[in-house]
Amino acid sequence: MTSEELFAKTPPTRLFFKAAIPGAIGMLAAAFYQTFDGIFVGQYLGTTAFVAVNLAMPFVVINFAVSDLIGVGSSVVISLLLVVLQPLGLTGIWLNFPGTAVLCALLSAGTLKAASAETHRPDVAREGTRQAK
Repeated sequence: MTSEELFAKTPPTRLFFKAAIPGAIGMLAAAFYQTFDGIFVGQYLGTTAFVAVNLAMPFVVINFAVSDLIGVGSSVVISLLLVVLQPLGLTGIWLNFPGTAVLCALLSAGTLKAASAETHRPDVAREGTRQAK
């Protein structure tokens, strides 16, 4: 069955579940990953590593949400532009995606660098460490 037949002949309720179930399974797998990652890190690496994993996980989820937002939102615009540009032989819109990926990577790297500069200050003694005399 082609995608045109799928969307033209399938009832909306069945089509919804056909699309939603794989997404729900993927989200469930991500939740299990976070849970088991926390269990193993907490048991084998200690409480500090467990805290680090749990502090980093919201950023992972936000990163996934933003990338999903960009991917799903831009797919509508891209498909509309392809419908308009394809008859003209202009399909160079795909050239913009590497630029977007590089921009997102630079923004992420800058944010992480700024955050690490605040949290890794050598002049501040950490709890549980001894200062050299």
